Amino acid sequence: MRQHFHTPLTVIHAPVNKSDQHTLLTAQLAQLTSEPSHSPEYEALVSMVSDTYHRQDRELADLQHAIKHIKHHLQCSLDISQRLQTSDDTVETLKYICQMSAQVFATTRVSLWVFKDTLYQPFFEMDYNTTFDRYTPVRFQACGLDQAYLEELKNHQCMVLDDISNSLDLNPNSRLYLSEQKIVSLIDVPIITNNGYFGLLRIAQNAPERHWNVDEQQFAITLADKINLVLYKHYSRHERQNDESELRFKSLAQSSEAAIFAFRNFIFFSNSAMEKLTGFGQDALRVLPVSVLLGEFFAEQFNSKTLKNIDDGTRRRLEIEFTNRSGETRWALISVTASSFENRPTWLATALDITDRKRSEVQLNRQAFHDSLTGLPNRAKLLSEIERCLVKASRDRHFKFALLFLDLDGFKQINDNFGHLFADELLIEIAVRLRSLADIQHVAARMGGDEFALLLADAASVEQVIAFAEKVLLEIQLPILNDDHGVQISASLGICMGDRYGESAEVILRHADVAMYQAKAQGRNRYMLFDRELHTQTQQVLDLEKQLRARLRLGDFRFTFNPIIATDSGVLAQFDCGINWQQHQISELNQPSNDANLLMAIEDWAVQKTAQNHTVFDHPCLQLNLAISAKSLTDMHFISRLGRQLALVPPGGIAFSVMESDWIMLHEQFPKHLRLMQELAIHWMIDDFGGGQSSLIYLSTLPIKTLRVDARIIQAASHSGSLHLLKGIVDMGKNMGLQVVAKGVDTPQQLNLMRRLNCPWAQGALVKPVNDFAAAQELLDKPLV
Repeated sequence: MRQHFHTPLTVIHAPVNKSDQHTLLTAQLAQLTSEPSHSPEYEALVSMVSDTYHRQDRELADLQHAIKHIKHHLQCSLDISQRLQTSDDTVETLKYICQMSAQVFATTRVSLWVFKDTLYQPFFEMDYNTTFDRYTPVRFQACGLDQAYLEELKNHQCMVLDDISNSLDLNPNSRLYLSEQKIVSLIDVPIITNNGYFGLLRIAQNAPERHWNVDEQQFAITLADKINLVLYKHYSRHERQNDESELRFKSLAQSSEAAIFAFRNFIFFSNSAMEKLTGFGQDALRVLPVSVLLGEFFAEQFNSKTLKNIDDGTRRRLEIEFTNRSGETRWALISVTASSFENRPTWLATALDITDRKRSEVQLNRQAFHDSLTGLPNRAKLLSEIERCLVKASRDRHFKFALLFLDLDGFKQINDNFGHLFADELLIEIAVRLRSLADIQHVAARMGGDEFALLLADAASVEQVIAFAEKVLLEIQLPILNDDHGVQISASLGICMGDRYGESAEVILRHADVAMYQAKAQGRNRYMLFDRELHTQTQQVLDLEKQLRARLRLGDFRFTFNPIIATDSGVLAQFDCGINWQQHQISELNQPSNDANLLMAIEDWAVQKTAQNHTVFDHPCLQLNLAISAKSLTDMHFISRLGRQLALVPPGGIAFSVMESDWIMLHEQFPKHLRLMQELAIHWMIDDFGGGQSSLIYLSTLPIKTLRVDARIIQAASHSGSLHLLKGIVDMGKNMGLQVVAKGVDTPQQLNLMRRLNCPWAQGALVKPVNDFAAAQELLDKPLV
């Protein structure tokens, strides 16, 4: 039998480290056997001892590494706590936490999103890139994240994704964003506070993928707690009172009928009236950009960039046009104020729906600048377009334009022969033809009556304009059907080149008008180009009108008082009041002005002066008469002013005379004006009755109270001895209940003639006019013949 010798083990009591213990234990095991070769049992025992010591070494190293990381985490947490205590800048503190997170985790990206109340009210949105050491604002939705992911995240302390490609927790849009950013693993930690804040802290790693250990996950949760402390401190210092006031504001906003909303580039608060205004619900209002909801113009005026450069409290008010959800064009009056909402610079806006008002304005604007019969632009619109051409010509010396002014030849005969309906149809047809000739750079307009105009904004040469004028004349001459019969009409046309004689729109229009009358005087159905000779003539007229305007500003006109006497007693009954043009050296004018606006202004002054004179005369039976032009009576506002100016004058104290031919024109073309004249109960007179154009068929429908017989009829009767016509007019007027005044009574014989015909009043050279108010007063209550 083999004998086993047990060699005693040498025990060493000196302190040794683990590596030495491993070596010593191996040597002691070798003493247990004296055989040169070790048995398998021995080898297994040695291997087991070695593995045990190696495992202990690794665990010790891991423990030391973990302790080192824990110390680092604690130090970073301490640094963040100190920063939180010493700094009141919330944004900078949050940035500092992101930066410290990147350093501790040695990771590529750290992102932080913090919201207030809803996902559409961002408080802090930032992405920190360690490669470039740069903070970039990144919207939460831009990362492909949504409310569903946040709701899922709230149920966990954190969401750990070691490999994004194999994760089922992310939606496709979010996974696409992460792949574009080359992010392969991440930790998402929810941020939930008890004062309304919530959000997400994301620690992301680029390739290669990374396994996040428990300590790292726990530290990420600790960072989220630190962020909560930052937010709580911010809330305590800044937002507690703001929340209460904002809560009251939101409550009041919801009860308002006006649309109220707060926005930066996106709307994050709006009331129910905003939904009604735009047609979009709350979710859509918070997702769609302001440029989509209210238009690009509004978005350009009010955005985050402009908000930074505007003082708090700055307010702007503007009207905008936008399209609602149904595709309908709407208008809103919006008042926008730069303010602070949820502790951030914000645009606060109040919007009122003014669509109905704007539509009414558009309609009124069309009525104000377009002819109601033909739909063409009217005089006011044409003058505006001429002014635009003048401005362009002043900036571009190569720009030329021309104005064509035309008047239909023989239109009155067509009106008399075929009636008003066909005359209106003819005007509409002429408008259609002019519109068809005008291209996009031309403006066809109706000036009133049978007058039209064409503005050529691309007149390259005089020859081109003349060729166009000839084309217009030929187009107008084409027959117009009436009961299967062709009716022809022509036109006289005046041309003014805007680049040659253009001083103002009114002057150019006047020049073209003058040239048109020259064409009519030379035989009609032709054109006339305004030249320097005509320019000299019209310049004289303009100079005279300039004098008139100057005298009107000074009130430097004087009246002539022309007496009207009672034929039976010879006592003064009325005065014809007229401006003494001879006194002002402008008697060469056939009428005070060719300018309708100036003429109305002069006649306004004359009415006021006549009312003052009547008060100073203080005579209960005295009547003052004032002649009014047809141009003024084509303006409804002028007629209304007459009624207001006579409010303090006794009824019948002032009368207005209008020429017989003007009454006919008003009856044919301005029936609404006649109705207004009738309603105001003003004493109207028809002047020079029987002098040419017969108004007998209209006489019963005109709002007149006095008939003034034309002086030529009195002169003819006194010379021929035939009184039938004169007697017929006097009797007809009296039978119709009208006052009858005989004009042109220059001799005692003619006065006796009026007495025999029982004509109650007479006027003429028998009683001469006076040019002085004092002299007029001396004529009161005295027999003048």
